Amino acid sequence: MMVGKMDLEEALDCAQQGLEFTEDNLTWMRALIGGLMGYPALWDEKFGPLLSPKWPMERLSITDKTILRMACFELWKLPDVPPKVTISEYVAIAKLYGSAESSRFVNGVLASVLLISPKADWKPGDEPTRIPVPQTLTPESPLPSPEPLAPAWILKTEA
Repeated sequence: MMVGKMDLEEALDCAQQGLEFTEDNLTWMRALIGGLMGYPALWDEKFGPLLSPKWPMERLSITDKTILRMACFELWKLPDVPPKVTISEYVAIAKLYGSAESSRFVNGVLASVLLISPKADWKPGDEPTRIPVPQTLTPESPLPSPEPLAPAWILKTEA
């Protein structure tokens, strides 16, 4: 969506090519993507101040930035998802889709983000038996008005 300028339903259609998602899966993805895409600056405010001055927001790849935004969304807006699950899932995603150093970078940033998140004092016994499907994008408080998407990137390959 960020690169190809697709809307949510177009992106979900592309993601489902050759796969079958349950309604719970689709509900989860709509909540995550809607919360992420509508408010990128809100999530950037959570991890941006924790970045090194030698590696500011402008130097982050779109992949790493998106991974950090999604993790912040889960840490702030999905109170029933254990932070350990959030961090390990997004580190795994960074290993798959990021650069060689992305997973270490994401892990380090999210370790710091967790300390300032609403889940900083999560207790091990707080783990649910099943990760719930979010029913709303704003379980704690309303989000600001959605921001317009940034211009699409132009990707070139060399022949």
